[in-house]
Amino acid sequence: MDNKFPNKISLNAKSVAIIGGGLAGVAAAWMLHCSGYKVVLIEKRPFLGGRAYSFTDSATGVEVDNGQHVFMRCFSEYISLVKQVGSFDKTKLQSSMNVEVRDSGGNIGVLSSSPLPSYLSFLPSFLFYRYLSISEKIKAILVLLKIKFIKNIQSEDLQNISFKDWLKNNNQSEKSIRNFWDLIILPTLNDHSSNVTTSMALMVFKTTLLGDRHASDIGFAQYGLSTVMGTPMKDKLVDCGVSLVLGKQVLGLKHSKGVIRELKLSDGQKIKADFYISAIPPFALMSLLPDSLKKTELGLAGTHDFSPIINAHIWYDKTVADFEWTAFINSPLQYVFNRSVISNLDQEGTYLTISISGASEFWSKTKEQLKELLVDELNKCLPLTASAKIKRFIIIKEQRATFRNLPGASINNRLKSATPLDNFYLAGDWTDTGWPSTMEGAVISGNLAAKAIIARDGSGN
Repeated sequence: MDNKFPNKISLNAKSVAIIGGGLAGVAAAWMLHCSGYKVVLIEKRPFLGGRAYSFTDSATGVEVDNGQHVFMRCFSEYISLVKQVGSFDKTKLQSSMNVEVRDSGGNIGVLSSSPLPSYLSFLPSFLFYRYLSISEKIKAILVLLKIKFIKNIQSEDLQNISFKDWLKNNNQSEKSIRNFWDLIILPTLNDHSSNVTTSMALMVFKTTLLGDRHASDIGFAQYGLSTVMGTPMKDKLVDCGVSLVLGKQVLGLKHSKGVIRELKLSDGQKIKADFYISAIPPFALMSLLPDSLKKTELGLAGTHDFSPIINAHIWYDKTVADFEWTAFINSPLQYVFNRSVISNLDQEGTYLTISISGASEFWSKTKEQLKELLVDELNKCLPLTASAKIKRFIIIKEQRATFRNLPGASINNRLKSATPLDNFYLAGDWTDTGWPSTMEGAVISGNLAAKAIIARDGSGN
């Protein structure tokens, strides 16, 4: 373990041990380092990034993401972190929101922003959105205006009703829910509106379409996620003197008299610090907690449900699409990304990534069944694929991709950074950030945990 620290750290600096090298752990490590603390970051895998990582496919030589990740301009803390580690130039962010929506009949609709101010920005494109009737558009606009002016989205009533039921109570048809509302809810909350709390759904719309005119501008990595995040984050932390312990797992934590005393690692090493942060998923945290701590509010971490994501990666032998990415309605394709265009790949053919959110209904299907389903659907929606040869096909399943925002659940089990233990803090997108399970939520959680330590410490670091 490298114990060299930069001059920024004072001689009497206190120490923080962070469990988990995903975005939450990295964000906490960076903020604490910048505040003068000695930091050790422990990650069981040999790389940083958490679920946002990539690997090189041996057959194609292409860097393949574990899952297609996107961000928006309203992801201010995530964007700030990526800029600070020096890799924002490896991403692309729209100058203004533009979402292309297709169906299997070859029709194309567009939702885009305009020069109009704030929440009025996307209305001109919505008025011409081809997948809703005039009546449905008017009713949807009235609901959007209602959402804009709801002040307390955390009310018990909104927490306990599904967004679909709330929409139905506000005169939204099944078609409107399917072709507009779920078009946004499904990729942002990784679930259908029937399974998400209205409170979180309203947060999504108020922050994006109904927020700043550029809040919904969409961005994505132009290179593999590890190239954009994991590797530069590792390099930045090492250069600054943060101690990284990679490839070793925390097996347990020792506590007494209301504080954590030490961490036990898989190689027998013990790490002691003044403060500790758990930046791992709730189910992983539960495996570390002794029974006595599971009986405290920390035990609520074990009550989360999760929603899966399936990503399909398909290489064709010729050009089958010229778009960067597009959404599909009434199709299992959901969102298709043209990685050949996005990453400017110097290869013949086309490399497409299909991202399927809220994928429970497809989870039991085998690779071959998914291939048959998705390829047939591509042949309908993108006719050029029918005459192209598939050179490579990969399926990546993430069973516990995100926590679910089920009606009522988020009231109790999204825990605060501070815990019943004086020197133990929580981070992770599942904690009480006010955000759904996104890269922004993860970074916010790490920053909140770091700020909680700084406030609690009060040592002037």
